[in-house]
Amino acid sequence: MHNTLELHGKESGQIWHRKGAGKHGLLVTVLHSIFNVADVPLKTVHFLQAGFDRNGERLLAVDQRGNVYVFDLIRNKFELVHRTGTSCTAVAFNLRNPSEFLIGMPDFTVKCFDADKKEFVAWLKGHTTPVKEISVDSNGDFCITTSAEIAFLWELKTFERKRKLTITNKNDVCLYRAFFCPVSNYILTCFRDDSILVWDARNLEFKYQLAVPEKNPPFYRAFAVTNDGGILVCGGKSSYLQIWNLETHKLMKIIELPKVIKEIKEMAFLSESFDGGSHKIIAMLCQDGILRFADIETCRDLFQIGHENDLIHHFLLSSNGKFCSCTLVSGQLHIYDLASTWKELNRAPSPIVRTLRSNDDCHNDTNSQITCSKGSTTARSSKSGATSSTNTITTNKLAIKKRSHSASDRLQLKQHYATRISDKTSISSSIVDQSAFRNLPEGLNFKKLYKILRFYGEYPSKYRAFIWRCLLRLPENHAAYAALVEKGGHSTFAKLQEQYPLKSRKLLRIMQRVLSALAHWSSIFGETDFLPLLSFPFIKLFENNQLICFEVIATVVFNWCQLWFMYFPNPPVNVLGMIENLLTHHDHTLLAHFVRYKVTSQIYAWSLLETFFSEIFNRDEWLCLFDHIFSNHPSFILYIVTSYCINNRSALLRVTELDDFKYFFHHRNPISVQTILTEAYRLSEVTPVDIDPKRMIESFQPLTRAQYPVFNKYPKFIVDYQIQEKEKLRQEEMTYIRQRELNVEMYRERQQRRHEEESWLRQQVLI
Repeated sequence: MHNTLELHGKESGQIWHRKGAGKHGLLVTVLHSIFNVADVPLKTVHFLQAGFDRNGERLLAVDQRGNVYVFDLIRNKFELVHRTGTSCTAVAFNLRNPSEFLIGMPDFTVKCFDADKKEFVAWLKGHTTPVKEISVDSNGDFCITTSAEIAFLWELKTFERKRKLTITNKNDVCLYRAFFCPVSNYILTCFRDDSILVWDARNLEFKYQLAVPEKNPPFYRAFAVTNDGGILVCGGKSSYLQIWNLETHKLMKIIELPKVIKEIKEMAFLSESFDGGSHKIIAMLCQDGILRFADIETCRDLFQIGHENDLIHHFLLSSNGKFCSCTLVSGQLHIYDLASTWKELNRAPSPIVRTLRSNDDCHNDTNSQITCSKGSTTARSSKSGATSSTNTITTNKLAIKKRSHSASDRLQLKQHYATRISDKTSISSSIVDQSAFRNLPEGLNFKKLYKILRFYGEYPSKYRAFIWRCLLRLPENHAAYAALVEKGGHSTFAKLQEQYPLKSRKLLRIMQRVLSALAHWSSIFGETDFLPLLSFPFIKLFENNQLICFEVIATVVFNWCQLWFMYFPNPPVNVLGMIENLLTHHDHTLLAHFVRYKVTSQIYAWSLLETFFSEIFNRDEWLCLFDHIFSNHPSFILYIVTSYCINNRSALLRVTELDDFKYFFHHRNPISVQTILTEAYRLSEVTPVDIDPKRMIESFQPLTRAQYPVFNKYPKFIVDYQIQEKEKLRQEEMTYIRQRELNVEMYRERQQRRHEEESWLRQQVLI
């Protein structure tokens, strides 16, 4: 049961006495009524505007009488912070100063107040029509106030007006929205004629315009941008959503909405934890007053808020995606707990109840009538009991004909496939790390997974990400990862774009964030040159879930790279020595050829390991390869390197130039990944115990829960020395830059003084 808060005669207090979410996570209903002498409510004071703070934990709401309330949803308290005396047209609470807020007044001005001190701060003037929107940039330093004819850019530190955007042809064009695009310094302006223009926020210089199709005008009225600034979704008086890529300036996708949706009034993306700002859940307020949540990737309707008796007039989502506020047509304010809603939607299905029957019942199945409890689905078997009879299963939408078999036929078929799999997938105890995987999540069995892998050669692509997460037993430490991310970008990766130029700015930002988190976790990763090469395939694969991406890389480094840093900053001589021992035993001729032409293990082994084979295999082959790597002992990766060399021996024995060897191990070669894996399994089974890498490499250990484990398997004094030297160089560089800027400024001042003196002398001569 949800709570109800009546604000009449109250200036502060608790929001709820007992926290509990109602339907769709409704946390509390806020009312502000006017009572007569007999305590009978006469009318309701309508809430008009609301706004969340930057953290998404406090909600500011203003009613039609100008009462400004702040609801702290974490501390469970509310407070009346100001009385303006009149209604408002717009509000913003996400300024840099967490206690300040902006309110658009009916006299076309914008006022700034301090909620903690309860005092007036500033007055922004200039509009000639009501301000309908206030947009604050991601840093909280600037804001845009928008009316139908003009938009002003203000600096919130000094409350000075910096730029002005005006409309010359006011009769034909109306400015609907002007708002900041997250991450970038761009401002998006949307007009009545469906034109969308993008401007530079620093000087309001025009950048580009989205090419909206002229035929079938979309009548844009609602817009939403992802937090990474990459995707723009537009909707309006039509049954379509148009999705634009702001990096390429092109229309990506058009989604047709259900017929019940005639118009979209407002839209916003729902933030999810560690999605990198690339949201996929969008909230749409439709013409019927219903707030609908949908997935734009799968085009699936998830759930909706509101009904015909509680029509929604305006809604707002918090920046952390936990809360949603809705101002209703009736004047009430509803606050929803979206976290509980998602928990309810993602709840595991109830267990299936089955009946254990005797053998006599099974033999009589062909003469019995079977009724399904779901829907109106029924199936009747043939009375003749023939093993190849045809049954028809009818539902309320379609009829499916399928071939049935007798119980004995099904049993023989099952035994046949079980025999085929078991014959082909005898698990080698010398390489499979069964002890580390015996505690998989409930419902998964590692031996069965491994048999599927050996029989089919790879895991199903649809479930690969889920299987990997289970095999690696990722702890999903949200708080620990958030603490690492909050430390900010690491100085080592500040200029990552110069070393690894990526076309996608979004991917570059994710890569910098994940690598910085790794460097904050352990200092060695801030000094490791090959970490971006090693991490890039995983970042590309899990770019939409940065937490999983980080933990996959951390697990890989913690287990499969456990001995790589003992000789830092040199390559792992111990690991390369293990590969050389394997090559000596299994193909001495090839190793002798390498020695003859001075090809060291750093060329034929380390070049493969430091990139994790991403240079020599395409995407599908690489995924298949890591299906096997994650399903075996961490030492199995060394057998793959040895297998790659042995399977290419005929080509390698013909190479004599050192540069050709380097080229060979950095480019793809015409060989199947299944051939490499088959040979790697064979080598793992016939390798003597005394040179088996499994003796020196520890078994798989997952990351610990709550907090990540300490990673200190490296020479700490060398890393500390490198960090000190880098910091010294950075300080010297900063000193040099400051000195250079000072010299330039002094030179400019001298030039200006000289020009002034010359001008004065010329004036004296004229006099």
